[in-house]
Amino acid sequence: MNRYKRIGGSASLVAGLLLSDSIGVTMLASRFGLPAGKPTLTAWYFVCSVLCFAFRSPARLGFHQKLNTKHETPNTPWSPLMLRTRLLLVAAMFAAMGMSARADDTDDFLNPENWQGRADLFKIDAKAKTIVGETMEDPKYNTFFCTKKNYGDFELSFKVKLHGGVGNSGFQIRSALKDDKKFVVQGPQVDIGKGYWGSLYGEGVGGMMKASSPETIKKAVKESEFNDYKIVAKGTKITITINGETMVDADFPKLPGKDAKPAPSEGIIALQVHAGYPKMKVEVTDIKFTDLSKK
Repeated sequence: MNRYKRIGGSASLVAGLLLSDSIGVTMLASRFGLPAGKPTLTAWYFVCSVLCFAFRSPARLGFHQKLNTKHETPNTPWSPLMLRTRLLLVAAMFAAMGMSARADDTDDFLNPENWQGRADLFKIDAKAKTIVGETMEDPKYNTFFCTKKNYGDFELSFKVKLHGGVGNSGFQIRSALKDDKKFVVQGPQVDIGKGYWGSLYGEGVGGMMKASSPETIKKAVKESEFNDYKIVAKGTKITITINGETMVDADFPKLPGKDAKPAPSEGIIALQVHAGYPKMKVEVTDIKFTDLSKK
């Protein structure tokens, strides 16, 4: 009996260590679409349910055959052999989910300390995974909400809406901050706006790099609604999809223009509000980011 108590104590210790890992109950639950934020009753219920299933009587799970030992059978739910097996299974499950969760760099990407721009025009809510750019009058110049970190290869997905279908926006990728007062940026831009949805434009570096076809825009885009974007930058190849439709998928070793300079391999990422509109609002939500340079 003392041996069983020792094993039971070890089980509690292992479970406690697993649950106190930096991923936490919330991270594990969120992997399965449960509420985010601080651990909720739903999140705790999920984790406890997994543990209860793992430690359920083997007879109830359909195991009845004898082991090649004198005293231990799978029908003895708390036998040392079964406890060891179950603990290994639970530890493997938590480790696998933890590695999968850590593969996503969204939290670091959306850390408010990683962003800069005009505070009167841009707001970020890291918990809601949302960035909003809104003008109440024409800013007179294109201005951007910029990451402080540079990024090379990455995958960025989000939902975006131009409220009322008004305005123009876009995400700069591998770009450079040229004015840290007005937050003017130059470099490749994934366009968001009527007639340009999903195009790759060279902001301040020579104009259009690859335009989306009007037919594909008409097929893919839901004007005045949220649209699902996905941007993958890997080496010189840039792939842009909207609502599952491929808008751009090509290699861009050089920037446009007469100089045709080599395209940058890394740079900032930045959200635009465009000049020329007295009032516009771009809302970007459900942001997910993976830094492929680290993989």
